Amino acid sequence: METYNTELLKTVLGLYSKYGIKSVSMDDVSREMGISKKTLYTYVADKNELVEKVIDYQCKERMNWMKSLNLDKLPALEEVVEVSKMINKMIGEFTPSFHYDLSKYYLTIYKKMMKINRESMAQSMLQNLKKGKKEGYYRLEIKEEVIVSMHIANVENLAERGFYNSHDLTPEEIQSELFSYHMHAMLTPKGLEEYTRLLKSENIK
Repeated sequence: METYNTELLKTVLGLYSKYGIKSVSMDDVSREMGISKKTLYTYVADKNELVEKVIDYQCKERMNWMKSLNLDKLPALEEVVEVSKMINKMIGEFTPSFHYDLSKYYLTIYKKMMKINRESMAQSMLQNLKKGKKEGYYRLEIKEEVIVSMHIANVENLAERGFYNSHDLTPEEIQSELFSYHMHAMLTPKGLEEYTRLLKSENIK
């Protein structure tokens, strides 16, 4: 039962990511799964519940994936470079219609997802900032909580305003610019030297 539920949620997430949420009906889901709609409704009461379960599944899968990489065991700047690469990968796979439909038609679920993502990002950033200070890469006088809140607000604001779709740059390029701006505001001379070295070694501009 649990295995089938996971397969269902994974399949529906794929459909939503490809076509958007609104255009994928329960008939489409049952057809894709090769089951009757009556059987589908033994797993979820309605589409709203299905959407919520899919988003919960997506959030948990992302967190489990991040934890499995053990990036927090790396030196602070190596961790930042690896996380930045992953974020760019996720942005490259980002489907505007999926995000739009979720925010427009399933606002409560959307806010729940944003809260989970925000808290996860904040925790990770705070740990990295504290570690980076100890390693001499970040300026000691920066206020970690303020920096974290500002950066998350900037990231969310870009998505909310449709910023990624309103410029000639790709979403990955915009994210890289934002991240570069964020990092250079915090680095010590030692940190800047190491960060530049890491970017060159990864062939990142």
